[in-house]
Amino acid sequence: MGEHKQLIKKFSSNSISGLKNQSEDRAVARLGVMISNLNLRKTKKGKTFASFNAEDLSDGIECICWDYDQNSEALKDNSTILIEAEFSREPRTQLVVRNAIPIHESVSAHTEQTLIILDESKLDPEKENQFKELCSKNIGIVNDYEQRLLTQTALRMVHKSQNDLIPKFEKYLRDTFLQNSNRLQLEKLLTQTEFATFNQNTLLHEDQKKKLLQFFKEIRSTHRLYIRVLTADEKDVWLEPSKNKNFLPTWDFINQINEIFGTGSVKIKASPYQGALRKQYRPARA
Repeated sequence: MGEHKQLIKKFSSNSISGLKNQSEDRAVARLGVMISNLNLRKTKKGKTFASFNAEDLSDGIECICWDYDQNSEALKDNSTILIEAEFSREPRTQLVVRNAIPIHESVSAHTEQTLIILDESKLDPEKENQFKELCSKNIGIVNDYEQRLLTQTALRMVHKSQNDLIPKFEKYLRDTFLQNSNRLQLEKLLTQTEFATFNQNTLLHEDQKKKLLQFFKEIRSTHRLYIRVLTADEKDVWLEPSKNKNFLPTWDFINQINEIFGTGSVKIKASPYQGALRKQYRPARA
């Protein structure tokens, strides 16, 4: 967990000890945790759910995730992940996990603003070219988080009558997005008739494909990228790339920028957590 300490602190809205020590019996939070003792079981209806232990930098707690299939990629024993969960004391103290992603994807998922700081006095042609190439690469690719988000969105569009095809469709989507990770290439793919059609089954209709394409185009719209150039005359220059040059940062991107220009060259601002408590089911009185 030590190597991910920075990400846990940046993107967690609370801590396990903070939840346990509060006066309220219920609360929601976004937490960076390491999981262990993962146990998979099935409900009476045959749906897989997971129970496991979670530990952050402050304490540990029991967890349960009823929607394991949607979160299976993140829920691996001894992995560090970012979860969105509801804390409760009844029937016992635990976290009910709504969503889970690998910790490194938290940068793409929950960064509201990225600031890249460049010192003009330390810039040279080689570093400038490295920077341009790195930015161009990230503008043009669809990263892991974006691929996951697209997959989950497409799966939610499938009609209930075709639920038996979802496991195969999910694999089809993951393979297809991985093979078409170039942004322009993927945009073109989403408009094609044969997309989402396999084994003579059409899983998404044309209007659904249009909605998926629109969703894909808007994934980056909430993120703001700024470049600050520190000049010799102390008159800093601020730049904001156009919308079509915007991209979601990744943990790899941040590390690569820091390697080129030095530690601290990238500052990220986490988006605020806006989760809400869900209504509790209470049986009607006789």
